[in-house]
Amino acid sequence: MVAEPVRSAQVDLYVRTCIMATPVFDWSEYLKLAKQLAANPDEASRRSSISRAYYCVYHKASERAVSTGYVDQQKHWKLWDVYDRNTDRACRKLSSIGSRMQKERVAADYDSAATRIAERMNVQLDRASDFLTRLSALAPRLPIP
Repeated sequence: MVAEPVRSAQVDLYVRTCIMATPVFDWSEYLKLAKQLAANPDEASRRSSISRAYYCVYHKASERAVSTGYVDQQKHWKLWDVYDRNTDRACRKLSSIGSRMQKERVAADYDSAATRIAERMNVQLDRASDFLTRLSALAPRLPIP
C-alpha cells in the first residue's frame, strides 16, 4: 500500500492561485441562476434562488480569502469569522451580510414552515448584489487571514 503524499496548506494555496489562476467555475453564475429562478412563481424556485444567491457570495468570498492566504476549510462560519476578525470595517460588513445570507439560506433549505419566501428572496438577491459590489471594492490585501 502506497501512502498518499501530504500537501501543506502553502502547496494547496499555490496550486489554487498560481497553477489554477482562473477559477474552473465562475461562481457569479449562481447569482444569474438565482435571478432566473426568482422569475418563477413556485416556492421551490424561490427557495432555490435564496440558496444559489448565498452560495454565489460564499464562494466569491472564499476565493478572495484564499487569494490573501486563508486556507479554505469549507466551514462557512470560519470564512465569515475571517472577515469579521479584520480591523477593516468593510471586511466586518461583508461578514455581517454573509452571515445573514447564510441564515436565510438555511431557512430556505431546511425550514418547511418558513414564511414570506418571495419577500425574503428579494432581500437575499439585493444582499448578494450589495455583497459583490462591496467585495470588489475591498483593498486587494484583504481579508487578512
